[in-house]
Amino acid sequence: MTKKESRLGKRILGFGLASAIGASVLFNEARASECEETRQSKPGIERVVEEDESKKAEFLLVRNQFSENSTVGDLYINGEFFCHTLELPYRNNQKGRSCIPLGEYGIKKRTSDEYGQHFLVTGTGERECILFHVGNYPKDTEGCILVGSTIGEDFVGNSRLTIDKLREKLEGVDDMKLKIENKEPEKPDAKYSEFKYQDEISDILKHAKRVGVEPELLMAIRTSENGADNLAYGIIPQGKAKEKYDSDKGYFLNGESYTYQNEIEKQLCWSAWTVRKNRERFEKNPNKGNFLDFIDFLGNIYCPVGAENDPNRLNANWEKNVREAYAKLKD
Repeated sequence: MTKKESRLGKRILGFGLASAIGASVLFNEARASECEETRQSKPGIERVVEEDESKKAEFLLVRNQFSENSTVGDLYINGEFFCHTLELPYRNNQKGRSCIPLGEYGIKKRTSDEYGQHFLVTGTGERECILFHVGNYPKDTEGCILVGSTIGEDFVGNSRLTIDKLREKLEGVDDMKLKIENKEPEKPDAKYSEFKYQDEISDILKHAKRVGVEPELLMAIRTSENGADNLAYGIIPQGKAKEKYDSDKGYFLNGESYTYQNEIEKQLCWSAWTVRKNRERFEKNPNKGNFLDFIDFLGNIYCPVGAENDPNRLNANWEKNVREAYAKLKD
């Protein structure tokens, strides 16, 4: 067992054995006869039976490669690496277009004419018939989990052989649980270690790259504003801009639409575009020599002193605070 497998093995033991099958799974009529589960209670004398740990299977799916077309991961069973997986990218849990969300689920065996014996993920809410089954490419799944022993770009290989081995491994096993998580992100660059909002760094880096601005400047603005979620970056639209802000629900990335996770991400995106557009204006401004630098120019637009929403003239500190935070992050 490798160090990676051992570490994941330790983590998987922390699942707890509580059932994650809280929500009923609804299926369309074509698959109703295959997907419905009938529960029957049989009368008899109650007795205590010692549980056989060998008849349980704890699945851990660690998603670790993300592209525009697919999500690749590693599947561990009872702490040991078993195979690779291929899923669709996460697209807000849209039916037929997205993998299912991170979380804990149940698994049960199932048989159909199309896939033979395979494995149904339960507790998926409105996502119907999410399966572990045979396939090699993103086109082979509408949200299910494909398995294989080799991986490539948007590809898993030896899928049929792998599902056969999975059936063999789980013969006689009916108590199965699944946890899906993303690989732990690498620690941010040490130069960001003093940034107050550490859990926001990955989003800042993503959107800075998407929009084409410096992440350090966005971090400096976030530090200076230091506001509540709906004022995290000091974006307070007025008039028609407010109508547009209120109706804005998300963004595009690699040709796909995404919904904002929260108000902070929305503020971040609007701040990034404000910086980008004003950078372009600054570069084209024939009088830019009258400004100390871009931060000086930006402050007059982003946070003007004496604005209606600045009765105490606190905006006068904005440029100084942003400049100091920016210098520390760039150092």
